Parts: sequence; structure tokens; C-alpha cells
Amino acid sequence: MVKIKLPKTRRGRVAAVVVFLIVAALVAYFVYEAVDEDESAQVAYATGTVQKMTLTSSASGVGNVEWLQSADVTSSRTGTIRRLRIALGDEVEKNDRLFVIAGTSSSSWVRAPLAGTVTALNVEEGDVVGSTDSTRAYATIIVLDRLQAAITVAESDIASVQIGQKAVITFDALPDLTLTGKVKSIDFSGTNSEGVVSYEVLVTLDITNASVKGGMTVSVDIVTDVAADVLAVPSSAVKTSSNGSYVQVLENGQPTNVPVEVGMTTDSYVEIVSGLTEGQEIIVSTTTSGSTTATTTQGGQGGFLDQGGMPAGGFQGGGFVPPGL
Repeated sequence: MVKIKLPKTRRGRVAAVVVFLIVAALVAYFVYEAVDEDESAQVAYATGTVQKMTLTSSASGVGNVEWLQSADVTSSRTGTIRRLRIALGDEVEKNDRLFVIAGTSSSSWVRAPLAGTVTALNVEEGDVVGSTDSTRAYATIIVLDRLQAAITVAESDIASVQIGQKAVITFDALPDLTLTGKVKSIDFSGTNSEGVVSYEVLVTLDITNASVKGGMTVSVDIVTDVAADVLAVPSSAVKTSSNGSYVQVLENGQPTNVPVEVGMTTDSYVEIVSGLTEGQEIIVSTTTSGSTTATTTQGGQGGFLDQGGMPAGGFQGGGFVPPGL
């Protein structure tokens, strides 16, 4: 305790008493305000009900559209291009005659290596070609209705990606178009860029669209797991302690902990394997309000409207479930 030594003079003693009284009054005021504020603070609980839904988890990647089948037209013969039968955009069949390379002693036809569309033509009638052009692409033929997406997937997600998994593809340039596909291949070795490791994954498109062009930027969500028709709650409702996971329910207006076993977790929802029943009311978030402050803890998508429960029909399903998946 701080001891106040009063001055010897009468005026000094009076001044010290006045200062002491002022300090005591300020302390009493602030103590009263703190108690009053604490009493005025109210805790409200927003509740929801346990719902059945389908949850999906996915691994995402970005990349570009590639042609699944394409071939360059090449030849090692020396001579002059004659009888050119193709033009840019022509449809050809495998082994169709494209043009002749006429040499000094013999001539030969150059044929289409596969059926498709001529997307590049790099020679004209009368051009002279030689053996040094053996790796030159005289033309390029592409199968336009066979597309794939070459994407990169982060190291943290690649362990859950498997060949054959279904995928959803969206296009930066075509925001209204969504296509589906399947994982075709996964790189065995990752690429390290500035300390970040990623893996190339090829996803074949189930069907194509006339608007899709080679090289377009795509975003791909690979469906790595699906939990259909399971009990789930918003992720904000699930808490953890040293004893495991639990949610809270209201009993006589007070929160009570209920231990639960959890399964799949998405960004917004958690599967409840055991511990709760469908339709059971749970606390989704807690709101503390007072005369000067208010704090709210709220869950992810599909949470609550206000105190007293969920919107009619409960919260919505977690994750995007593409058509046909």
C-alpha cells in the first residue's frame, strides 16, 4: 500500500486530502462503470438444426486447354511442293493425300497422319523443301473435338488426386460455360518454383464446346471425395478440446457441450458421424452485445439468419456437386 505523507502545514494537509478524495472518486467511478457495462452485456445464441446433405471435397488447379490429339505433317524428301490439295481449316481423313514433293528423279505423296482439321499450313505450291527440313511442320492437323486441360495442382493437394476422378472445368473467357472431365494422368515428379512444389495433371474433357479454343485459361476442381446423404453442421458449430470434438446445445437457456465424432470436413461444413440426430437444434454462433461493444462469432456459408434458428429448410449443402457426379 502506498503511504501518503501529509505536509506539515495546514494548507498542505488540506490540499493532500482534496487530491486523495478526487483519486478515490475516480476509482469508484470506473469500477462502477465496469460493473455496469458487464451487467448490461448480453449473450445471444444463434441456432440451427442438424441437416442431411451431400458434402464434396476437391483439389483445385489452374492451367490451359490443350488438344488431346494433334500431329505435324513432315517429310525427309527433297523437292518442290506440287498439287497442294489442302487449305487452312479443311477436314481430312487419315492417309488422305495432302500434296506431292516432286524430286529430280521421283515424286511422292505426303499423306495425313490422322483424321482431323488443318489448323496450320506452312507451305505453298512451288515451295522447295529439302532433307534439312525433315523436322519442319509443313502442316498441323488437330482433332478439334478431343480436348484436355493441363493444370498444376499444389503439393498439399496432390496426394488426394487419382486417375479417373471426375472434375469440373470452368473457363476464364467463357464464364457461363461449365464442362466435366476426368483425370487422365498425374506427373510423378513435381516442379519447384521459388520453393513452391506443384504437379502437372491432365484432365480430359467429356464433351467439348464450339466456343472452346486451344490455350484458353481454365480452373479445374477435381472431386476427391463425396459423402452423400450424411448429417452435417456448419463448421463454426464444431469446437475442439483435449477430449475431442463437440458442439453446443441450449438447455434451459444455457450452452451444454455434446461430444461428437466428425467425418469429412469442407470449407463450410463438417460431417457428423455420431453424437447428434437429424433436426436436433445446435448453437451455430454466439453474439455478445453491450452498451459499447458487440462481438459475433459466425460460421461459413449457409449459416443463420438471426437468433432463434436457421432459415426455413435449414442450411444448404456443402461444396459444389456438379451435374452427373
